[in-house]
Amino acid sequence: MKRVIAIIGLLILAFLWMKAQHYQTVYPDRVAYFADQSNYIKCIRIDSVLIQSDLIFYPFANIQQLDYECYTPYGPSWIGEKIMVNDSFSLFFNLKNDTIKIKTNAALNESWVAYELPDSTTITATVIDFDTMSFLEQLDSVKTIGFQVYDEFMTPVDHNLNHMTIIISRHHGIIKTFNFYLFPDYSTEYFLTETFQVYELIGLSKPEIGIQNLTWFDIFDFQPGDELHILYHSNCWEPEYGSYSTTHKTVTKYISRIDYPDSILYVTLTESSVLNDFNDEKSFSYRIDTIRSVIKSNTNFDKLPGEPVIDSYQAYANSMVYNDPLIKSEPPYEEWISGEGYLCWHMPVADGCFFSKNYYKGLGGPYYSCTSYFTCIGETNNDLVYYKKGSKTWGTPLNMSDIPDASYNPKIEFYPNPADEKVTIMINSHSLPATFELIDLDGKKIMQRVLNAEISAVTLYEIPEGIYVFKMIDNRGIVSYGKLVVE
Repeated sequence: MKRVIAIIGLLILAFLWMKAQHYQTVYPDRVAYFADQSNYIKCIRIDSVLIQSDLIFYPFANIQQLDYECYTPYGPSWIGEKIMVNDSFSLFFNLKNDTIKIKTNAALNESWVAYELPDSTTITATVIDFDTMSFLEQLDSVKTIGFQVYDEFMTPVDHNLNHMTIIISRHHGIIKTFNFYLFPDYSTEYFLTETFQVYELIGLSKPEIGIQNLTWFDIFDFQPGDELHILYHSNCWEPEYGSYSTTHKTVTKYISRIDYPDSILYVTLTESSVLNDFNDEKSFSYRIDTIRSVIKSNTNFDKLPGEPVIDSYQAYANSMVYNDPLIKSEPPYEEWISGEGYLCWHMPVADGCFFSKNYYKGLGGPYYSCTSYFTCIGETNNDLVYYKKGSKTWGTPLNMSDIPDASYNPKIEFYPNPADEKVTIMINSHSLPATFELIDLDGKKIMQRVLNAEISAVTLYEIPEGIYVFKMIDNRGIVSYGKLVVE
């Protein structure tokens, strides 16, 4: 009986040993997408492989901070500058070029020294679980690796790493990992924008599962019947010039789409209104147009999140957020770096209203928000407030018929309003001569009159009933507006 139990035990050990084989952390033929605790996405893509006794994988470079003021767009990846792979280990390297050893062929409960700084820190790793796991609609064998941190006397110490794990899938590589570049939670004399944390797999390019990189065509992917409502508002106050603001409403309805090998042609019905206010001098315009627009590829935007975009002597990296809908953002100009070659690159010193340009999958952009506290004190926002996409709707539609009436401008008086046969217009003499225009809600100008008197009568016999926008342009070129109801 004991012999049978021993044989079964040996068979189980052999099975576990066989099960531990052929695990690999990173594959050079695919892009892997990971999200941190804040849902920001990072990628692993191997750009080159060096074949020696071990395989050496080199991920694409990242923008990295070198000291207080120095940056480089040619820095190591968030996963480390390189990854050395053999049948037993994957070796990662942190910002100090210290080695982190992940034993990919370790059996259940097997431990090893994963990281060691002489007379300082030792970190052991242990395979704490073998199991199957479902992720990204894939079912695969996985092993979970835990860590324990010790001091120079091999006394266990309290450390965040003790409560963190990584998980390796047999066929898909790491599905939970650290940003090894900062392992094991490095702090520096200067402020780092990134912290040591866990990332979880959310997509693969091979097989194509889960989240993929957002491209320009993904952002501007519309079908006939889709509809966007966008509200732009900007206000500013300057000591020398006073206050001014602009409110711009836009409703875009997609009518047709034609796909070409390198572009997409859209025809849209676009309705827009603009209200300007400069020190209480207001102007209003409204129009509706059929617009043809062509979407072509954008190679800089199409780069992977975190992949540097280097343009002459400037560089930046787009970011991507795991959200519904997915968001990809171009950073504000103040986060760009400038320089040349591999030398010290710097962030610009600039004042003003800078903002990230946010683009939503299938919903266009850019959308943004910023506040300025410098020469111009104010805010600027461009917001998607409503959309209809297929059968899905979200938000509150804009009211495009919300046209201010004549009383909105105290320098102009209209009566009666509503009107039927005629309307009387009173205007200050210092604004004469003035031009009166009447515009329907399709943006078509249906009447124009030149007014030379302070009191003028305009007949409306041939004007159909409805709501109209009137526009007045005085002798100084100042445009005023109002709403006129014809009954």
